Amino acid sequence: MSRARRRGRRASQEEVKTDAGWMDSGSQISTKAKEEQRRAERRREVGNVNRFWLKPNEEREVLILDAKIEDCVAFHEHHMKDPSTGRWSLFEGCPKEWEICPLCESHGESYYAMFISVLDLTPFTVNQGKEDEREIAYSRKMLVVKSMQIPDFTRLMSACIEEHGTMRGMVLLLGRDDGRSARIGKPIPIDGKVMYDFMEEDEIRGEFGHEEVKGQDGKVFKEKNADLKPFDYSKIFEKPSAKKLREIYGGRAAAGSREDDESEWGEEEEKPKTRRSIRSRQRAREEEPSEEEPSEDGFDEDVPF
Repeated sequence: MSRARRRGRRASQEEVKTDAGWMDSGSQISTKAKEEQRRAERRREVGNVNRFWLKPNEEREVLILDAKIEDCVAFHEHHMKDPSTGRWSLFEGCPKEWEICPLCESHGESYYAMFISVLDLTPFTVNQGKEDEREIAYSRKMLVVKSMQIPDFTRLMSACIEEHGTMRGMVLLLGRDDGRSARIGKPIPIDGKVMYDFMEEDEIRGEFGHEEVKGQDGKVFKEKNADLKPFDYSKIFEKPSAKKLREIYGGRAAAGSREDDESEWGEEEEKPKTRRSIRSRQRAREEEPSEEEPSEDGFDEDVPF
């Protein structure tokens, strides 16, 4: 083979290698597989979460599953209409406390809310009119309390904790006035007398406990008394990322940020090396710590609220 042909062959091999740079290889494969598995688990967990809400002029009782106020979580969130369905079914955490949020710019400011695990004690019927019609006595849901109502809820929960040592088992009657009021309603007196009732742990398990539930394949998809446990908030809610939100909903990185700079020039190595950038790199290398700092751990039923 001539030298020219060998050079041409080497060049074509290099081009293939360059074109394949978008694919993962080596250790990237197992790392990406674990990340995708984690996302799939989160999607399954999120898919099982319904948000509590009331129709206008409706009342319902809920039983709180969290033991302490500190067990609940709160953060800024966006609630948006899905353009593909026209329904208000999209919920996304807002990262505005640590970076510029693209959804704040395109959809308006986010709201601050507290998330509480509850049992909705209102029975409902499934498969109505069919042979397998049955009544469900209760359902586990997420009670999302916006900032204006948080003081009222925490005041009642604190009173329950002071009286019983826990707020798990606390029963609230929530009522909604009209279409302009909060969709979760507000706490109202039970039987016109008390602001909350209480159930002991053995009462909760005796009335709402259940056996494990298996699918047609025999596999267990709901463990025994799983509905009596608070939601695992760390699995349901992922720490919001401006970059991920832009990937889903579009938008441009903040002007002057590293990501915006790279979108202008491509990879960092391809940027024009000015005297200033060289000095900056040298200074960065001098200030680079000897050990890598630990990464920061992170943290959506068509139900508007």
